[in-house]
Amino acid sequence: MTLNLWSALLIASASQCVFLIAFFLLRPSTNKTATRLMILLLVILLFMNVSNLWYAARLYLEVPYLTGIGRGTTLLIGPAIYLYVLSVVKPGFKLQWKHTLHLSGYMLGLILLFAQPSGANVSDAMQQVEAFLMNGIRTTPLVLARFALYALHLTAYLFLSRRIILSAEHTFSEDYLISKSSRIKWLRRLNWVMIAIGVAVIWFFIDALITHYYSADANYINTLIYSAFVYLIAYQVLSDERNIVPDFKIKYKSGGKISQNKSLLTERLNTLLSEQRIFTNPDLTQASVASMLEIPPHQFSALLNRELNKTFFELVNEYRVEAFIEVSRDSQYDHLSIMGKAQEVGFRSKSSFNTAFKKIKGKTPSDYLKSLVD
Repeated sequence: MTLNLWSALLIASASQCVFLIAFFLLRPSTNKTATRLMILLLVILLFMNVSNLWYAARLYLEVPYLTGIGRGTTLLIGPAIYLYVLSVVKPGFKLQWKHTLHLSGYMLGLILLFAQPSGANVSDAMQQVEAFLMNGIRTTPLVLARFALYALHLTAYLFLSRRIILSAEHTFSEDYLISKSSRIKWLRRLNWVMIAIGVAVIWFFIDALITHYYSADANYINTLIYSAFVYLIAYQVLSDERNIVPDFKIKYKSGGKISQNKSLLTERLNTLLSEQRIFTNPDLTQASVASMLEIPPHQFSALLNRELNKTFFELVNEYRVEAFIEVSRDSQYDHLSIMGKAQEVGFRSKSSFNTAFKKIKGKTPSDYLKSLVD
């Protein structure tokens, strides 16, 4: 292993990635989707740093089979940031199987990589790596096609992310404790990082197109950008970690009577139940919901009784029953039993589930599901 400026920078950046990943894994979060996507983004950056470290520290001479494992990973940056942006500004956003379609660009990049000729054996491959690090290598149509894919892919996701941010500036609610301005400010910084990566990739593509060579200088410039990206996240963690994985807890200004705020409170309660689906928590209590609304428990009880004419459990069970029916219609949950689906939406026991369902729908869960099929 050779220790030089670039390898030292990469080791420091990779170490910072590991620290941040551990931080987000151990940190309790009410926005689990944003947390998972931030961890994914850090894992991608860690993978890219380690891949470049293999060249900078000449580790390819010791473990040649891992050389170049990070090639193409640039095609994961755009989708990861785009989905992360959605998780920061969309209260009900959750990862679904359809989001795996965002991996199509990366898969195409891998196809182009595997189609590119390589050395017949390890010795030939190592000679190619040495030539690349010393003087660069000649580009081929496949290499240029890969660079063009990188540039177009990043540009497309930069546009998509920017469109989500602009939309959030006009539609995002001001009622959340983590303000719109602080979220947007953080997301704009991420967009600038994407712009920097995109500009670098476009420059490498144009340079390779003109000179017909691709050199290791591109890897070193990427090292600087990715390291800056990691330290930007670290800086944000130190300054205000809540903006990285912000929850959607609603702000409430105390001091008014409930009669003066009943419409706003009802709207916020509906947001908690409909969008954030807090009813899926089997340990949900009336006191915990009152805390989310930032009103005393007795005021929340008055809201339920006077305005909604329901008890707390009647209201919550209505949402759970409707969610159970939605889950039962979704083939993604076909592997679950009836009780398994009930637990998925927040019911704790079979008896409480059957009692609540029959009271609301007039039928047992199994009879109701049979009527849907008939």
